[in-house]
Amino acid sequence: LCFQEFGIDDEFGVDSLCTALSDWPYHYIPSSPEGQHLLQLAVFSRYSIKKEHLIIYPNSGNCSLWCDIEVNGRMIRLFNNHLQTTEVSRKRAVQANLINQLVSASPYPTLVCGDFNSLPSSYVYHTVKGDKLQDGFQTGGHGYMYTFKYFKHLLRIDYILHSPELKGLDYFSPDWEYSDHNPVVMRMKL
Repeated sequence: LCFQEFGIDDEFGVDSLCTALSDWPYHYIPSSPEGQHLLQLAVFSRYSIKKEHLIIYPNSGNCSLWCDIEVNGRMIRLFNNHLQTTEVSRKRAVQANLINQLVSASPYPTLVCGDFNSLPSSYVYHTVKGDKLQDGFQTGGHGYMYTFKYFKHLLRIDYILHSPELKGLDYFSPDWEYSDHNPVVMRMKL
């Protein structure tokens, strides 16, 4: 489970979240470095997280992370992203370039997910996807799909991209009330 921009407070802290998501006993919830306020990301997994790294962008509250997860004796590298929401033209492009470089350097099959705040026709989408990844919607989705609830349900700006070694079985985006974004769900096998 990958979360972008969730809140933890004194009444519902990390311990409460871990208890609520106890079916996913492994997690990575990076803290903001001292003096910075980042929109918090988290990964919860049923499989062991072996290594993790927070990716901080200059002059931004947005961030990304990657973690190496062992699945049935094989490693995959998971990227969870919340790319720039405002000041769209330059900051998001710089962030996309960095993610592309990190994906290209991954020694493992790769899964890239998150809120790109960009359409499938954008520079950001094409840069992150690069030549190495496939769009989960194209490999396992059906029909029309949107992930952002405003603008008449026309925008798909949240994604799951994957290496060809990961086979997409199903991909959908349920319309829930909890956020202005719908979750993106994908079933796949390694």
